[in-house]
Amino acid sequence: MLSTFGSKARALFCARNHKPRQAAQLKGNSVKNADKNSQDQVIDENLKKVFDETLEEGIPDRFKMLLSQLKQQDNERGSSK
Repeated sequence: MLSTFGSKARALFCARNHKPRQAAQLKGNSVKNADKNSQDQVIDENLKKVFDETLEEGIPDRFKMLLSQLKQQDNERGSSK
């Protein structure tokens, strides 16, 4: 469901932007950069997986019904002109 993707993505983005300050201050620049790159890669891969799973879910029945109603309304307006 789309709302599921939103909550998963939000959690992953929050995890990506959250860093404990004390731990970051203790590490050297090269170690910090390597850790950040590794962490970024894992987060990017997880975001791609969540996005791909969401694409595979298809369109929910409720959206299909709403699209059908909109098409019907549009056809009725077009034929009345």
